[in-house]
Amino acid sequence: MKVVFTALIFVLLTACSAAAQMSFYDKEFKVGFKYPATMKAISTEASWAANDGFKGLGAVSLRKLHRGVLNASAILSAGAMTQQACDQFADAFDEKDKPQQVKFGTMAYKKIEWVNGGTESEGTVEDYRIYRGGVCYQFTVGATGQRHPLADTTSSVSQLRALLTTLHFGK
Repeated sequence: MKVVFTALIFVLLTACSAAAQMSFYDKEFKVGFKYPATMKAISTEASWAANDGFKGLGAVSLRKLHRGVLNASAILSAGAMTQQACDQFADAFDEKDKPQQVKFGTMAYKKIEWVNGGTESEGTVEDYRIYRGGVCYQFTVGATGQRHPLADTTSSVSQLRALLTTLHFGK
């Protein structure tokens, strides 16, 4: 009886965690990602504009923000281009901004990050790019917070960065 009860709890927990996952998939570029139900899909027009040569495909934002965080979102964009063009980040201003090679799961990305802000807010933005089959895919994550010692955008960016492990290509 105890084994059956334990198995039933495991099945219910597995079903609940699977149900808590949402999916995004773009048929044109055959790319998608999964995100938890604690995030919400948003319009790519309402999110950061995609870089030149890229088309905004899908975007999500955190529903619950940490203290002092004004917004936190991620956008997936893609564009047909050469590998060399994909490796060139328009936002890389000098040598210290040179893209880094990072790996999430089995996929290697080029990454660049910068601080974005004004007089009352400041945030971190990270661009990740991967080149596959003549297409450059860019996944941008970022969060903006008030200029205040308690405003921590780091954990929001970490939550969004985790979506890179769910990125998938193909049908």
